[in-house]
Amino acid sequence: KAERSFRMAIMQKHNISTAYNYLAYAFLYQKKYKEALDAALSANAAAPKDSNVLDTVGEMYESNHEYAKAVKYYKAALDASGRNSLETNFKLGRTLVTMKKIKEAAKKFEKTYKRKPVIACMGLSYKADIDDLRKQPGKRLLFGQPELR
Repeated sequence: KAERSFRMAIMQKHNISTAYNYLAYAFLYQKKYKEALDAALSANAAAPKDSNVLDTVGEMYESNHEYAKAVKYYKAALDASGRNSLETNFKLGRTLVTMKKIKEAAKKFEKTYKRKPVIACMGLSYKADIDDLRKQPGKRLLFGQPELR
């Protein structure tokens, strides 16, 4: 249903980049990875400087195991957004870890979260400081890696 709705929006030329962007995620959730990437690239053609679209293209490349291209688009998304997207910074760090570029990922993590990273079994995390533990003593401070193909 969602896929059909997004295709209708595209045919009606209504907010094309957003419709293609959502269509990319609809395909991704159906594990149609090539179609997801094609939809994301169509969104990018319609809105080449949109940080959200650039982030989506990066994520679709990541889901296709094209990590170098994913990094390129995540960095472009951060440039377009003024580098303030926590989510895109996380995806970039996750991709760098996947590429075994741990030092680069650790630098990105430290710059983003203003804390020293520690290596965790699924990626990078940070050491809790005492204020974190006082505010939320039961909170786990690990980032998991979402399932990719």
